[in-house]
Amino acid sequence: MIKKPFLTALILSALSLTSLQGRVEAAEFLTGVEVLIGPDEVLNEEVYVFAVRVVIDGTINGDLVAAGETIEVNGRVNGDLIVAARSIMVNGVVEDDIRAAGSNLQFLSLIGGDLITAGDEIKIESDSVIGN
Repeated sequence: MIKKPFLTALILSALSLTSLQGRVEAAEFLTGVEVLIGPDEVLNEEVYVFAVRVVIDGTINGDLVAAGETIEVNGRVNGDLIVAARSIMVNGVVEDDIRAAGSNLQFLSLIGGDLITAGDEIKIESDSVIGN
């Protein structure tokens, strides 16, 4: 069970990071207990997700900003990935930078830009490519 102070801190962190991004032309805001973006789904805008569990199997043509307890990115983000969660797993492709904060972070991915992360346990798999 996620503790309210932890979730509040994650959401506030994610919101503060979004203010650094500048003006947003088009955006999709998704909330709920669980947000799933399926493998055939393509979102052509910035995506902001606030949910307990977030799973991205599809494609986001823009930045993804997400906060929750568990975040899993298996698909493709054609922009920045900014996430805060207790558990973060990135198995897909991120074309630009990743900024991630959480307790348990795992990366097996192709990252086109920088990886900036903070957490208790950070695992970067040997097959990962950063800054190609």
